[in-house]
Amino acid sequence: MKYILLFTGIIIGYASYCKSQNTHINYLNRGREYFEKGQYDFAIYDFEKALQDNAELEGYYWRGLCHYHLKNYKQALADFDTLLSKNPHFTQAYLQRGKIHIRFQNYNQALADLDKAAKLDSLNPDLLNERVIVYHALGRYKEASTDIKTLIKLRPNYFENYINLAGLQLQMKNYKEAITNYTKGLELMLAEKNSEDEDAYFGRATAFFELGDTLQACQDWNRAHALGHPDAASKIQQFCLSTAKK
Repeated sequence: MKYILLFTGIIIGYASYCKSQNTHINYLNRGREYFEKGQYDFAIYDFEKALQDNAELEGYYWRGLCHYHLKNYKQALADFDTLLSKNPHFTQAYLQRGKIHIRFQNYNQALADLDKAAKLDSLNPDLLNERVIVYHALGRYKEASTDIKTLIKLRPNYFENYINLAGLQLQMKNYKEAITNYTKGLELMLAEKNSEDEDAYFGRATAFFELGDTLQACQDWNRAHALGHPDAASKIQQFCLSTAKK
């Protein structure tokens, strides 16, 4: 009799365990569905229920993402901190925590997290994009340029990378390289979106002007003005009208 009771207890315990595991998975799955729909409050409820059933790292990660999107940054940080204390090799948690530090302009803390993520996944495009923002904010333009060049290798037809690289090269006074990359970015943008970027034309105009090519600079300033750049008119007034009269 006692063996029957023991066996029955084992079966009941196993069934309870299976139910707990299934409940945990069901809450995670439904929470992710809510997340994809942008219903973050509902998603948080499910991830919290999942964590109550089974405190796996995935629940902390997804709940942290929900808090991030709801701009509950302290709660998001707490979840990512907990996750990383349990698993210091969770790349996406470093990335997300780095993004929060960027929002609060804690650039050195952000860089520390992004560098840790890079050691785990050095070719992650999202990571590289965020680190470019940090390097730029810290005035470390060479490092930012290196990361953008890596992004270009990963995404050779992504026009924004060329335009962003050109902007950095302009700040470093590498005017010829800036012109090349502004031109490439504008060509790709026109082909992909059938549109143009006033900032890119204005930046290329500045590079041409610094190299002494006022005619090309004025052509780009005029195009930037036509596209709505707020500073182009003053450049045209200052440098182009006299040139046109000659």
